[in-house]
Amino acid sequence: MTTSLKTGKVYDDIIEFIAAGTTPETVIKFKLSAASQERLDYFMVLEHIIRLPKARAHQLIKSE
Repeated sequence: MTTSLKTGKVYDDIIEFIAAGTTPETVIKFKLSAASQERLDYFMVLEHIIRLPKARAHQLIKSE
């Protein structure tokens, strides 16, 4: 079982990739695991949800 499956952290895939040693070819071919890609997509949605009210709050402050 990989570390990313145990901890659920997206960056664990990257840590394992770097720790295993890299070459220019492996850097080009690197992809996150499907599970990490799904988690990353989820975090991107959450970030978007957080940014929307922040943008609205800035608009409210400017209009005061």
